[in-house]
This record gives sequence, structure tokens and C-alpha cells, in this order.
Amino acid sequence: MNICLISQEYPPGRHVGGIATYTHNVAHALSRLGHFVHVITVGPGAPRIEMDEAVVIHRGPERDLRFRSLGYLLHSYRVAREISRLRDLFDIVQASEWSGEAFWYSLHPRVPLVSRLATPSYLVERLNSSSKSPTSRILNFMERVQVKNSAGIISSTSALARVVSDDWRIQLSRVKVIPNSMDLEWIRSFKSVMPTADFRGLNYLLYYGRLEERKGVHILARALPQVLQKHPELRVVFVGANHQYAGGSMRQYVLDQCAAFADRLVFSESLPQAELFPIVAQARLVVLPSLWEAFGFVCLETMCLGRPVILTSGSGFEEIVEDGVSGYLVPPGDDLALQEKILWCLEHDEHDMRVGRAAEDRASKFDVMNVASSLVSYYESLLQPTRAAVTASWITR
Repeated sequence: MNICLISQEYPPGRHVGGIATYTHNVAHALSRLGHFVHVITVGPGAPRIEMDEAVVIHRGPERDLRFRSLGYLLHSYRVAREISRLRDLFDIVQASEWSGEAFWYSLHPRVPLVSRLATPSYLVERLNSSSKSPTSRILNFMERVQVKNSAGIISSTSALARVVSDDWRIQLSRVKVIPNSMDLEWIRSFKSVMPTADFRGLNYLLYYGRLEERKGVHILARALPQVLQKHPELRVVFVGANHQYAGGSMRQYVLDQCAAFADRLVFSESLPQAELFPIVAQARLVVLPSLWEAFGFVCLETMCLGRPVILTSGSGFEEIVEDGVSGYLVPPGDDLALQEKILWCLEHDEHDMRVGRAAEDRASKFDVMNVASSLVSYYESLLQPTRAAVTASWITR
């Protein structure tokens, strides 16, 4: 099968988030299964074709950041034009809904388009209490039209599928749940790698991901003072890009909430995975208190590395961990419940170790090769009507 994946994030690059991680992992897994995979992405400099092992990478111009709305539309047009230029090379095209990269292509698809739900921009705005802007309205329109025009829709969790189906008035039966995945063997190779000198010998809790409202960082900030007071040897490490919050920045909000313990807080910008994973592997406890999460790659990464993790209930996290068995769940937005759970975990190291081992076992369910096989089966189900129509047209000639 000839497969085209679309993602303006693809390593190496300025930003490698969940969509980039997903695309990279799936592209290589599909290739190992014997399929021909192309990725349409962006990069600095002139347009070019690269090889990432057996995966063909088409890097076009980066999106123009000066005019945001126009930049999204122009990027979507360039993607459609690139697919058209490659013409009959593909059997199927897949893109995440984020920023409507396949919006233009969805208007006149030559082969079936599969839209993968990541987290639509309207949902991010809702969780971050952001006001609507002209750009956000255009993005929401592009994302919604792309998904509705798609031959297939996939979602990493039932929780995300339900929310988007309700909000965009899409039949839930149209959405196929295929979980996100990881190259587990590669991630686990970092378990025995020592972190950089700044983290060696530290006894620390870890949060990693964007420092923004929807990730519940402000909730964690409110929970920490009592934890730090009762455990004077403890540090708290934050790894991730700083975002605005409450008229300032989220980092400053954390510092203000924990002013008496500021010297025990460690902040780092986003790190390459090869530097990040050793830090995760040595953390005493990982805390990810999102207000709502579609899936959560950081959760799965933590589980792969055998670390106990505190998450929030009521979203995609519940489809990844079993509370008290392979992770811990607390109500979202409840800083007191989060504080109590952190304190309980710090006092029950033996139980945490069991949870960490169970988490690593459960992570095996999300191995990229297993998930890629499910994805291929779904592609085949979408292609069967097309192949049947082609066969029928030959018979009637």
C-alpha cells in the first residue's frame, strides 16, 4: 500500500509535539510492515526530498507566521498541491485535524482521506479559557470541514471521539478508535541512561509538557506548598515551554504559589527526547494534572519507563491506566485531592514501585507495531469500496 501522512511537525524540527511523535512512529512502523510511506511536512530552506530510513520526506516551505489565518490556508493549499503533483502515487492520505492541514485536499480528494483527531483548536481554547479570535474561527472551520469531508475518521480514545462527535454533529459510528502508540523498545532503552549532571542525585517530582492552563499546571502549583513543607528533601522539576496565565506566565504563577520554596523548584525549557527520557526515568513520581486530555503521550512515555504517574479522571487518561493498579487518578481541577494523592504516594514507595511495574506492562498494549497493524486493517476497509468500484467499471466495459 502507498500511504501519505501529512504533518507540519516532523523531527528534526523546531517543535516536536504529539503530532510529530505520532507521525514519526507510525510512518516507520508502516514502513516495517512493508508499505511505502511518504510524509508531507515543512522545513527551513528550499523545498526538498529527504529519506528517513525507508520513509520519504517531502519538506515544503514553513508556514508564514506573519499572517496567521492566511498562513494556515496557504499551507493547506500547498499540501493539496503537493499531493496533486505526486498524482497517482498514493492509495490513502492521512492527516490530523489540527490546523486543517488537509482542508484544501478534503474539498476534492483523489484518494480516501483519513482524519486523525488530535485535539481540535476549539477544544484547546475552551480548556485554556481563551477568547475566540478571527484566526481561531477560521481554524475551527478548516478543521471541522476537513473531518466531515473525510472518508475515515480515527480517534486515539473514545473520550475524544464522543466530545468531537457531539460538538461537530458527526455520527459517533463514523469514528474508529485506534489508540496512539510508541516505539516502546526505543523509549525503554533510556531507563539505564543517567540524566544530565543537574538532575543526578536529586529526589524530585516531575511535570513535563506545556506549562499552560489546560495541562493543570496551576492546580499543581496550588497543591505543592504543603507537599514541599512536609518533605524538605524534595525538589519539583518542570520541563516544558512557558505559556501565559492570569495576566503573566504560568512559570511565574508557580513561583508565586510556592514562594517560600522557590529554591526547590527547577525549570527547564522543552528538551529533546534523548535528554528528557533519562530525567523521566529517574523521577520519584510524575504528575500530569490535565483538566482534560484526549490521550496524553507524556502519560504513555512515563509508563514505558516504569514510573508511577498521577493523572486526572474524566478524559482519555482513564482509557490508558487503571486507577491504583497502573497509575493514579484524581478529579481534575481539585488541588486538595492532588495534594493528598501526592503525599500518599510519597509515603507508600513500595506500592508506587508495584504501580510502576504494572504501568510498564500495560504500556505494551500501545506498542507501535500492534497499532500500525490495526491502522492498516482500517485503511483496507476504506479501500474495499473503491477497489470494488474499479473492478465493476472494468467488467462493464
